[in-house]
Amino acid sequence: MRIDIESFSFKYDETWRLYDYIVDARTLDFRGHGLQWNKCTGLDQHVVEIALSKPEFKTLIATGIGFVHQMDANQSNHITLGIGCLHGRHRSVSVAEGLVERLNQLSYFDVHVYHRQLDKAGKG
Repeated sequence: MRIDIESFSFKYDETWRLYDYIVDARTLDFRGHGLQWNKCTGLDQHVVEIALSKPEFKTLIATGIGFVHQMDANQSNHITLGIGCLHGRHRSVSVAEGLVERLNQLSYFDVHVYHRQLDKAGKG
C-alpha cells in the first residue's frame, strides 16, 4: 500500500478536503518553549524534542497508525493522510515525520512525506 503523508496549514491551505484522514496537530502546545517561529521548522532537532516531550504526540501518532491499519485491513492500495496545524511548519511537520518513522518501523515500505508550508518558513 502506498501511504502519502502531508503536513499542511489549516489557516492557509484548503487541501485538507482532499485527504482520506486528517490528524489535527493543533493539540500540541509549543508555547513557552522560546521558539523563534519564523526561523525554525518541525524538522529542526529542538522542535522535534519539544514535540517528543508532549504526551499528546504519541496519541497523534497512534491515531494515524490506527487509520493505516484499518485501511490496510480493508486492502486499500493508496491512502493520503493530512497532518494539520495552524501554520503547517512546526507541529504538523514534527508529527508527519514521527508518523513516517513509525510506519517505517512497522515495515510499511511505500511511505512518502510532503510538507506543504515549509517554503513559507522565515518569511514572517
